[in-house]
Amino acid sequence: MSEIWERLRFACLIILIVAAPARAQLMLHNDASQSVDCMIRAGDRTMGLSVFQVLPIPAGGAVSAKPLCDHLPEVGAYALTIDLIEPAWREQPLAVRLVRESDGGETVLQDWSARYYSNGSVILQATFAEPGRYALSLETVARPPQVFRIPLHVAQPSWRFAALLLVAILGATGLHFWHKRRSS
Repeated sequence: MSEIWERLRFACLIILIVAAPARAQLMLHNDASQSVDCMIRAGDRTMGLSVFQVLPIPAGGAVSAKPLCDHLPEVGAYALTIDLIEPAWREQPLAVRLVRESDGGETVLQDWSARYYSNGSVILQATFAEPGRYALSLETVARPPQVFRIPLHVAQPSWRFAALLLVAILGATGLHFWHKRRSS
């Protein structure tokens, strides 16, 4: 019986060794101590993104929150800031649209009319009522229009962490059976 517990402890240790760096990597992705919260690239274009969950402020207190990137942990209200890093985006009116993506296409949830963002920051508030895939679309008024899409994932588990956990479990199971076969 002690041999089974020893193998089980060993399998758990392997899972922790593999899964802990994956979790740390995911946490780093949203770490507020980074100089740039989140950089979104599409082709040769880059924009910054900071997302904050809107929380009620307790009486007599303040809420400290770190910025999120494109993976929002739960449904609810969020404040989104898009940093127009490239000057060309600041010099022309931009229309902004929030859409919910699905297999059947996309549904426009909010549409902000075109305006100049000469200070380089697009500040929006949006409420995500359901888990799923969303996107912010920035479009120039010029012809032909330039479109920049920022994907957002709301209340969806990260596939990277799940894949690494699955690999760790399969590896620990394989190691267990290999050890069992070797000892018999």
